[in-house]
Amino acid sequence: DIIFIPLQIAWGLDAPQSLFVLMVFYWTSDILVELNTAVVGPTGHLIRSRKIVSKMYFTRQFIIDIGLLLLDYATMLSNGSGDDQSWYRLPPPLPGGGFFPP
Repeated sequence: DIIFIPLQIAWGLDAPQSLFVLMVFYWTSDILVELNTAVVGPTGHLIRSRKIVSKMYFTRQFIIDIGLLLLDYATMLSNGSGDDQSWYRLPPPLPGGGFFPP
């Protein structure tokens, strides 16, 4: 996404349907991976508890991730690919809730 979307906007390149489906599959699997990672807690300690990691993910960035993913699925269902309506897509936020690294 971070490479292809600027190319698509700048030069009007059309994404093949298979590439768009691959990107949607990647971001769907990213949600599952986020639930199986450790996070740094507010005190600076590494938290590995799945319950706490899931709670932090669902309260911080799940809404953004699922919202963007639902837009991608709606685009796939409406016209079969992401070619025409991919201008609204943003990369998902980085772990910790921001779009840009510190």
